[in-house]
Amino acid sequence: MEQILDYSEQEVAGEQYVKINLASAGQRFANLLIDSVISFILVFAYAFILGMTAGFAALEGPLYLTAYLIAPIYFIVMESATGKSIGKMITGTRVVTEEGGKPSLGQYVGRAFARYIPFEAFSFLGSKAVGWHDSLTSTRVISDKK
Repeated sequence: MEQILDYSEQEVAGEQYVKINLASAGQRFANLLIDSVISFILVFAYAFILGMTAGFAALEGPLYLTAYLIAPIYFIVMESATGKSIGKMITGTRVVTEEGGKPSLGQYVGRAFARYIPFEAFSFLGSKAVGWHDSLTSTRVISDKK
């Protein structure tokens, strides 16, 4: 059965299509908040461990560099393994390709680093709740709730 976004379950030209509901702006905003808190906790834990093992004076250089990599690594690992970040697990959403399939590792990497585009966090607040990190990588966030 082929999956196409935004179609109802119906037969069109002899083929079966399944409706896939895009996540709402509210779900996307909740994902942003939850995943921002998780990213902050991960950066804090990293800084604490680095400070305890190497001394707090050693934090300045490595912390700035790796703090910018922790959030993308979090998203890449979580989403490529499960299709979901912790925020998406809580809100019942997941990442798919525009056709409804599993994204490639390259798409997950692109999504993670596209989040650094200025004001990108607000790009999903439009009528379809599709952010720049979605459109640039040909992915979508859908609701898992039936």
